[in-house]
Amino acid sequence: MIDVCVVGLGAIGTFYALVLEKSGQARVTAVCRSNYHILSAAGKGVTVHADSLGVFRHWKPYRVVSKAEEAADRKYQFIICTTKALPDVVTTPKLLGPLLTYTDTFVLIQNGLDIHLDLQKARPDADVISCCAWIDVMPLDGGRVVEQTGPDKLVSGLHAYLPSHHAPLRAARGRTVLSAFDELLVAGGAGSETVVEIDAARWRKVLWNVTFSTLCTIVRQPVADILCIRVLDVMVPTIRGLMAELIPHLSRHHQFWRLLAHHVAYTNSSELFVWELLLYNTGIHIERQFGSVKFASFAVLSTLVATLLEFGALLALHRCGFNYIPAGPTALAFNLLYQYSKLVPKAYHFRIFGIPLHDKIFVYILAFQLAISQPWPTVIVAAIGILTGAIYRSDLANLKAYRLPPWLVSLSARFLLPLVGSTRAPRRTNRALQILGSRRA
Repeated sequence: MIDVCVVGLGAIGTFYALVLEKSGQARVTAVCRSNYHILSAAGKGVTVHADSLGVFRHWKPYRVVSKAEEAADRKYQFIICTTKALPDVVTTPKLLGPLLTYTDTFVLIQNGLDIHLDLQKARPDADVISCCAWIDVMPLDGGRVVEQTGPDKLVSGLHAYLPSHHAPLRAARGRTVLSAFDELLVAGGAGSETVVEIDAARWRKVLWNVTFSTLCTIVRQPVADILCIRVLDVMVPTIRGLMAELIPHLSRHHQFWRLLAHHVAYTNSSELFVWELLLYNTGIHIERQFGSVKFASFAVLSTLVATLLEFGALLALHRCGFNYIPAGPTALAFNLLYQYSKLVPKAYHFRIFGIPLHDKIFVYILAFQLAISQPWPTVIVAAIGILTGAIYRSDLANLKAYRLPPWLVSLSARFLLPLVGSTRAPRRTNRALQILGSRRA
């Protein structure tokens, strides 16, 4: 009989604590918080209605404590954490507290990505098993009842160890403890699956959670109602569409429109802020030299050329890891930067620690920051933008002569310019000067 500690006995924690004790091979010490009064010696326990396990009335684990410090009195084969992963609120090492040194194997039954990193830093010598729970389970009656419906499956895998000369030996030990944990789950009647690439399994779970959380919020129904037989035929196309939005793919999902749409907006405020600074420092100079119509024609034509080059780069470099194009008009920004470097002269020179510099260096620093925001994809897109600028500058295929149609210019001036353009400065009047002059007279 082995000792196992489960931290957090919510719906998920209760279900898997019951599975472990039902295996007949483990004694569970539960660290409870809000439901300690239900599971303690003075409480009546919890009633579990599970399709896969059966009905268990007034069930309690082998031992119940209210704090992690109270559980830190013995060694555990596994310490299982089933609380929500909220590293910005409290990290897992801080949550476990003194329990960190009472096991060599941690099990994280939590959602999220990279949730194991802080635990590995605190215990680099320990095995960290990560799990994705595919299960519909919820607490009822203030936590006195736990209800599980449908099938259940716990997908488990071992996180890669931090670099060490003992890594091969530790990997063999990790596979052994992962197999032992899987056998415990199967013996207790739960569905279990072990995988080699747990990070990929976590991404699939995140995709599922994001899709169904959004859908449940919109229709105001639980997951069970969305997946019921009566509406499943209607919901499946919607679910697939949402997942395709989260994981876009040009050819597989026939989303070739994304080649143009990705230029419209950035996905984070940092890149947007840097791009706005670049546009202000370079775009104004280029527009003054080109004129508004030529500048608009240049922006449209350059975006189309950059789109073709980006698509070609995807086809040529996707086997080397370049399999997505970062959102935002980054290519246009570096096209403008190329024109800026060729057309705008240096205003002044200066030295820092004897290094000769000029006023344009600050713009180049901003561009460098944008280029490395998502390496290596943004570096490639930046290079494509510079190449597009060189093509336009060389006047290949007479690109400089292209102008937008007059009707499009007229419509843009009427409807788009009031939205994105700046208003004219108010004209000065001589009335105040005339009054001042008359008073002096």
